[in-house]
Amino acid sequence: MEPREANAIVDRNVQNAFWWLATNMPGAELYDENSVRYFSTGLPFSLTNGAIQAQLSEDDQPVVDRVVAFFRESGLPASWHIGAMSTPENLGAMIEKAGGRFHASIPAMIADLTRMELDAREVAGARIQEVCDEEQCDDWAHVGGEVFSLPESVLGFFRASLCPVPLGPGRRIRMFIAYCEGRPAATSAVFLDDGVAGIYSVATYPEFRNRGLGAAVTVAALQAGREAGCRTAILQSSKAGFQIYERLGFAECGSHARYNIGA
Repeated sequence: MEPREANAIVDRNVQNAFWWLATNMPGAELYDENSVRYFSTGLPFSLTNGAIQAQLSEDDQPVVDRVVAFFRESGLPASWHIGAMSTPENLGAMIEKAGGRFHASIPAMIADLTRMELDAREVAGARIQEVCDEEQCDDWAHVGGEVFSLPESVLGFFRASLCPVPLGPGRRIRMFIAYCEGRPAATSAVFLDDGVAGIYSVATYPEFRNRGLGAAVTVAALQAGREAGCRTAILQSSKAGFQIYERLGFAECGSHARYNIGA
């Protein structure tokens, strides 16, 4: 598979995951205008407001100007995700011309899920399981909340959108948590979409790092994807997790860009 084709698979899963999450957030406003998709939840966190898909031309600067202005006038932090499916190639420059600011380049990674070795990872003193009730969902949310520095208001909306009972098999998104020494320690999630398992929300409390928990919860999510019939796995990697994911069988296939376009 060519890198650009692989990167487009990553991009499509990321777009659909964010759109699904926004769709399930109480009170979110969604705008699907064919050439661009964007959403606003009203929450003070950049990843809960923004644009996630753009099929524009170089003549569409007014469209970019309007979307950026929408978020700047809202007073909310917001981001614009640019992946392999976004057009035109100079979309980043168009966003900057509208007042946006480049934030980060994020490695996109892909793996053949049918060939990955996914033996369950045992970590001394740890118990890894799928989130299956509201108490575990609260634990899951608080790990990610502290690791990613999410405001409490954002955590509440994540719980409302991610944690409706019943949880577990049959849902489009499934979540996993590791308990270590009797405490919540690490998390992961898998978003199942058109035969692709997207890995998200891999987080470990600092005091439990370097024990293999991140790899263990990632493997648990990958196993769920394989059991659901997915043949491909994707993720966007942090610097800290890149080598871990390579050892699991992921390969870099490109990168995605994120621009700040809000307050």
